[in-house]
Amino acid sequence: MSAELLDADCAITLNSDEAKTLDGDHYWTGWKRRHWPADLLHPGLRLYGFDTKLRQYTTLLEVAKGGTFNYRTRREFFTSVHQLTGLQPDQHHPHSSVIPTASSGRPCTGIAYRIRLLRDDIHTSWHGRFPRLGWQILRSSYVHDPINFQSLAEGDPRLRRHIQRERNGDLARKAKQYWKERLNALRCLVCDFSFRKQYGPDAADVIELHHDMPIAAGHRLTRIQDLKPVCPNCHRMLHFLGASVLQPLTIAQLRRRLRLQRHRHSPD
Repeated sequence: MSAELLDADCAITLNSDEAKTLDGDHYWTGWKRRHWPADLLHPGLRLYGFDTKLRQYTTLLEVAKGGTFNYRTRREFFTSVHQLTGLQPDQHHPHSSVIPTASSGRPCTGIAYRIRLLRDDIHTSWHGRFPRLGWQILRSSYVHDPINFQSLAEGDPRLRRHIQRERNGDLARKAKQYWKERLNALRCLVCDFSFRKQYGPDAADVIELHHDMPIAAGHRLTRIQDLKPVCPNCHRMLHFLGASVLQPLTIAQLRRRLRLQRHRHSPD
């Protein structure tokens, strides 16, 4: 089924019999953390019902009313479902037993909406893998870029045990002073970008320092002049394009590559 022929932008797992019984009824669920369907859901959203046994889209549905909400307790969840849909959820439904509740002060995310059945005569096969979450975006031409619907949790504390190569802060300060005196101002030795020139005097000391020999190679004595000033973009490319720790890409090599690219794209 091509994107141009789609009547909906996403789909949910729902067999054809369930879809018919849900016409005019409501659907609700909750997650411990926020998932992208919570950002996508709104009245008027059209969905295909995907029958997992038939591996087909069998129905076309539309969200009549509903939305997204945060909750902490089971009581808050069912109250919100009623407020959004106008219907009382069945608290004895098997799905209600798996609705999570908040812990550690972080609220959960719930969705609730009433469904309108538009068509039940669709028989379009789907050969891809349907997500375990039960929701699938079918095309990227939705009014928003689908990547914006992905809400992933961050900020949880986590203890990590690892080895980190120690850096010498005093060496970095002296290296900046060395290159500032030699170049008259700090700038990238690859592309000549100057933070001071671009952002003003307050940014005069902003620059990244690149080790000629990667610090991951191990313990050694580093000379001040072996720390080279580069902008973040060029610094990233030095490491990204470098062959290995033992054969790193040099600043001169990257500078030649940049000049070649500029020459290729310069107007005749």
